[in-house]
Amino acid sequence: MFYEPFKVDVSKGWPIDVSTAKYYLRGFEGITSEDANIQSLIKTATYFCENYIGKTITETTFVAYFNNFQGNCLQLNTGSFNEIVSVVTDASVNVTVSKVKKYPNYTIIEFSTSVSSDPLYVSYKTGTSDCLEIYKQSILMKVRNLYDDNDDDTAIYRLLDSYKQINW
Repeated sequence: MFYEPFKVDVSKGWPIDVSTAKYYLRGFEGITSEDANIQSLIKTATYFCENYIGKTITETTFVAYFNNFQGNCLQLNTGSFNEIVSVVTDASVNVTVSKVKKYPNYTIIEFSTSVSSDPLYVSYKTGTSDCLEIYKQSILMKVRNLYDDNDDDTAIYRLLDSYKQINW
């Protein structure tokens, strides 16, 4: 059985910094009292955009675990896979990865030998350290919508539609 991976770390920071968001919101330059709120809005807006396109935008480390795993390969359902950090058995033994095959919507991880573990832990990185400008613009637009309590995200959807991961 596979459980949804959980985020461990956003390694390279957020794609938008507070000063950029403050400039975009206009009128907050030099005011620090709203910094924590704006940082929270940046995180929320980033997660919103990631969820909409089905890919991680920021470079992020995830851990997935597979109960009763037996075999010599597994599939990770992520369209923005970067690299394997580690594969570890229930006995804390590192598993050697022999091949990684990336596809648009998933990644196949092959091991050098058959593995039997309950559970098997797979740590991996997704996203990019160089965020596309269209993602940054979408995040800024969502920050404004969240700050202004505006629910109309039509323009954001239009910007991101062509980057959306399609699963079939």
